[in-house]
Amino acid sequence: MKKIVVLALALVGMSAYAQPKGSISGDMLREIESSYKGTPADKAIRNALNTTSIAVLAENAENAAMIDTNFSDRVKTVGITDQKSSGRCWLFTGLNVLRAAAIDKYNLGD
Repeated sequence: MKKIVVLALALVGMSAYAQPKGSISGDMLREIESSYKGTPADKAIRNALNTTSIAVLAENAENAAMIDTNFSDRVKTVGITDQKSSGRCWLFTGLNVLRAAAIDKYNLGD
């Protein structure tokens, strides 16, 4: 009996917090449903929403166009070491950066 009471209280408590500020209320949902007319434009929007992931729908193309793709810092490198498809690109990248510093420090050639 105690478990049922605790479970009931937990469910009531969760339902009290189920709609935080900014969520869709019942009134808002009824307004959205009543505004749907089934026009070709409405059907196209519904199909787009049903077949597209939320991650794609949430993207803002205007923000993506504002990304600055220019680098602000340049890392000095001296030549490139070929890893020959060995799958260790992270290792070769790090060593190429260290190699440039070592060449400068010890006055070595390429």
